[in-house]
Amino acid sequence: MRRRLAGGLAALVAASALAGCFDPPAANCLFVCGAGQRCPADYACGDDNRCHRELAGGGLAACETPLPADAGPDAAP
Repeated sequence: MRRRLAGGLAALVAASALAGCFDPPAANCLFVCGAGQRCPADYACGDDNRCHRELAGGGLAACETPLPADAGPDAAP
């Protein structure tokens, strides 16, 4: 019983470690900026009033696809 429990615990620890390594790609544009031009962390409000991912050099990422005008802060990317 102890070996079985220890094996299960080891598998759980290994799965947790792998889950921490997952880094999904960030969308370049999310949705319309919030009140006061607010956007989530790592995003900034662009001239088009949309949240753009901030690039390492200080610029903003370009949108891959046009977003509907009513794509508010709760809309899916």
